[in-house]
Amino acid sequence: MKKIINNLKYLSIVFFLLISIGEQKAQSIGLDTLERAFFVGGLSPSILSEGKVEVNFYSSIYSSWLAIKQSASDATVVDRLRLSEFSTNVETYYGMSSTGRWDIGLRLNYVRRRLDNAATSSPFKVLGGSDDEELNIGVDKTYSGFREIGLRLRFLPNRSIPELTLNGGYYFSAVKAEEDQTYLAADRSRFDLNAAYYVSLNKSGTSYYYFLLNNIFAHPSAINDEWLLNTNISAFVVQRLAGRFVFYPGLSYGIGYKPPQVEGKTLIKTNQQVLAILGLQYEPSQNLNFNISWGIPLLIDSSNLLVDQVRASYTLVSIGARYVY
Repeated sequence: MKKIINNLKYLSIVFFLLISIGEQKAQSIGLDTLERAFFVGGLSPSILSEGKVEVNFYSSIYSSWLAIKQSASDATVVDRLRLSEFSTNVETYYGMSSTGRWDIGLRLNYVRRRLDNAATSSPFKVLGGSDDEELNIGVDKTYSGFREIGLRLRFLPNRSIPELTLNGGYYFSAVKAEEDQTYLAADRSRFDLNAAYYVSLNKSGTSYYYFLLNNIFAHPSAINDEWLLNTNISAFVVQRLAGRFVFYPGLSYGIGYKPPQVEGKTLIKTNQQVLAILGLQYEPSQNLNFNISWGIPLLIDSSNLLVDQVRASYTLVSIGARYVY
């Protein structure tokens, strides 16, 4: 626990030092419009002015029971485990274009994953130390490491459509041990491409439809020779409330594919899920905002015939912060 607290402490110090530096510059670009201020899942639809810097911090904790079946043909549940994951992204962007067309950025993703033999175990055990002997016995084990380090590019593909922005990047993992790479899903480098689009619903600029399309492609490596494609589509209704609060309910649909194991067959669907999302954003100043969201599972499906995620046990909570100077 001390180790993860220290890691979060260091990340927080870096984040707020960057905020302090920005305040000293005494330059306010003004995130005074909802389309410039809003961000979700670490993604923002706005492009920075030349010379401006954005830092965003996004963390989530996920946990679910795994129901282990007797066999592929016998759905009798013989055991239940708990899988938990804590993930933190820190991203920074720099406005490179005098015409406000593109930003360049960096991403650092730190992750912790844990499998507990007892489904009734607390999901917060994932925050415990990876080397704590009392918390890591047999199957009960926590893995941790920097899963993604990479470059990002955010750009406006068409100046006549400022509502549409694209965001992509390429990452490699800093995890060295093969066992850790496999368990942390860090055994393949990744490329992602995302699109964000918003539609204003009134002249006052207080209500929007906000759409996100996320695509993650993992290519084969020496450890894992299969490529993987995950696609996620999300839609939100974004409403500015009284004061500095923004409410954004939405729906998210995700699906994953991998190559067939038999020649001549089509792609294999690995998973799909539908989540209802309730989110709230707070903007204490024109340059700074915070958000929190809760994912509610409506559909959880997997191609794994031996293991099922138990929908009733599914938990997903996320928090984030974004600062521009």
